[in-house]
Amino acid sequence: YEVELHEQEYTEGDIEDNPDEEESPVLYAIFSKDGRFLLLRDPSMKERISGRVTGSVNAGSLASPISQYVENAPFKSMYVNIKDGNRLIRTVTDVDGNFDAEIANPQGVRAIFQGPNVVVNNLIRGRSQIIIDQPNSQGYDIDLNLYNTPTQSGDDTAAGQESNVFYHLNLAHEFFSQSYLGLGRYVDRLRTIAIINARNPFSCSGICGVVLGYVRGSSIFFLDNGGIGGDGTRNRYAIYHEYGHIISGRLGYGYRSIMQVIINEGYSDFSACVIGEYAIENYPNIFLYSIPVCSDSSSIPSLDNLDYFDKSIIVGMLYDVRSEFTSAQQAEYVIYNALRLRPRSFVDLVESLIV
Repeated sequence: YEVELHEQEYTEGDIEDNPDEEESPVLYAIFSKDGRFLLLRDPSMKERISGRVTGSVNAGSLASPISQYVENAPFKSMYVNIKDGNRLIRTVTDVDGNFDAEIANPQGVRAIFQGPNVVVNNLIRGRSQIIIDQPNSQGYDIDLNLYNTPTQSGDDTAAGQESNVFYHLNLAHEFFSQSYLGLGRYVDRLRTIAIINARNPFSCSGICGVVLGYVRGSSIFFLDNGGIGGDGTRNRYAIYHEYGHIISGRLGYGYRSIMQVIINEGYSDFSACVIGEYAIENYPNIFLYSIPVCSDSSSIPSLDNLDYFDKSIIVGMLYDVRSEFTSAQQAEYVIYNALRLRPRSFVDLVESLIV
C-alpha cells in the first residue's frame, strides 16, 4: 500500500529469505519518487547478550546435611530460554553458570530445571517448572538465591528441592564423564529424569529402614518421607548414591541375587564418597565440608540408612583397592570397569578387580 511520508510516497513490504523459518521478516520501505530504500527492521542485526545463573545448594556433610547452604553457586548445564520477539532461543550454561546468545529483539530470559543431562520433575508442583521469568530491563543474570533457599523452619522450598537435586546430579554426571574412567559411551547421552516427592513403592519392614530414593532405568525417584537430613533431595550424598545405581545399571549390573544387591549398594555408597571428594577438590569455594569417614574403610557410613546385609564390607574393600594404587584415577578405572563383568559373588568381585 502507499502512504505519504514528508510529502513523498513510499511502498512498505516484507522480504523473507526463507518463509519456512520462524525468523521475524525484514521490514523495508521504498520511496516512490526517487527509489530510495529505507530499512525499518532487520532481524539479522543482532546483539550478543550474556548472563550467569547462580543459586543456593546444600553443601552439608553427613553430620549436618540440612543447615549448610552455600549461596551464589554457579548452575551449569542448565537450559536458559531467551525470548526473541515471537520466538524462543535456547542456550545452555557452562561450568561457571555463564550463557550467551545473539538476539535481535531480546525481551526476557527464563531458566528452568532442565538441561542436556538432567530433568527435574516435581510431582507436587508439576513438570518443568520455570524458576524465574526475568525481563531484560533487569539485565540477564539470573539469581536463584531468593527462589531456592530453605525456609526459616529449615524445610526446603519446592524450588530448593528441585535446584539441589538438579545441581548435584549434574555434578555426578560430570564426575562419571571424565575420560580416564572409560565410561564415555555409557554417560555421553545419558539424561537423568529426577522425580521428587515420589511415594515409597516398597513394603519391606524390618530390613529396609528409611528409603530416601530408588532408581528405575535412568529415572531417580526421591521420596517425600523422613530419613537422613529429611528427604533425599537435601542430602547430596544420597543423590550421588542413587546416580551410582544408574551407572551400575547401564553397565549391565542388576539385582539378581542377594549378593548382587550387596555389591550394587556397596558400589553406590563408594560412588557417593568419591563424587563427594571430587566435588571438594574441584569446587572448593562451594564444598567446604568433607566427610572423613568416607576415606576410612573401617567406618564407611550407610548413606541411605540401609544395611543391605552389611554392604560396608564391599565399600571397605573398594577403598582398600583404591588405596593400593599410586593414582586414584587408575584405581577408579579398575573399580568401575569391574562391574562390566557382572560379578555374582564376593569371590567374583575380587576376580573382576584383578582382571
